[in-house]
Amino acid sequence: MLRMMAQCAANKGNECRNLHKLIHKTGKTLPVDISSEPTKVVLLSGRPRVATIRYPILYLSAWAKQLFSTGGQMLLGGHSLEDPDAYCRMLRVFWQRFRHVRPEHDVYDRADAEAGFDLGFCIPVAIHGDEGRGKLKRPVMVLSYQPLISFKGPRFVNSSGHSFTTRLLFTVVPSEMYYKQQTIDTLHAAMVRDLQSLYSDGITVWKQQTLKFRFVPVMLKGDWPYIRAAAHLATGFTSKRVCHLCSSEATRFG
Repeated sequence: MLRMMAQCAANKGNECRNLHKLIHKTGKTLPVDISSEPTKVVLLSGRPRVATIRYPILYLSAWAKQLFSTGGQMLLGGHSLEDPDAYCRMLRVFWQRFRHVRPEHDVYDRADAEAGFDLGFCIPVAIHGDEGRGKLKRPVMVLSYQPLISFKGPRFVNSSGHSFTTRLLFTVVPSEMYYKQQTIDTLHAAMVRDLQSLYSDGITVWKQQTLKFRFVPVMLKGDWPYIRAAAHLATGFTSKRVCHLCSSEATRFG
């Protein structure tokens, strides 16, 4: 398969088309439902213009449905749905320890107040953003979800392994398509609606018995361009005030 993938680059200029064709032809696609969200972007084909299009996204609920259908190990610290004692114990230990870090998190109030709200079925996740470089080294924003507990288990950091196995893609946005803050804000709003449902209502899985899992967002993380865009920060590398956590101004050299 690797040899066949390498051959996709033989026809210069059509590498992506060739790779996509090969992946579909060999049945290597992952059946995760693709959704879309009406989003205002800048279209560059022809005369550049602003338009609202249905932008493709992958909800965490769609990822969860697919991953649980094959055992759920990536979301359950390497444990299978068939071993509830192991993953429930692992998740309860996580939340017991995390309480020392974020005692004010809403998940603890709900666990204390609501019957049936079991921390052993609450999966902690982070939102990750990174503005990397794409074709011609142009900036491209990659938004994804990241389970806080590694698929290798809690003894490993959650970035251990290939990024394909540590993050779940939400969407990718080339920087030339950004329409001010609206593009990222609209996509974030769609992500939040799905996360709120996964936290409040949960997702039901059948495995010998009915199991209800909840996904609990605990942090937003990423590189500085993403954090600045996500939080609408006025601070940054090119600003007089660089850090949003302190009021001091940067001293520049050179």
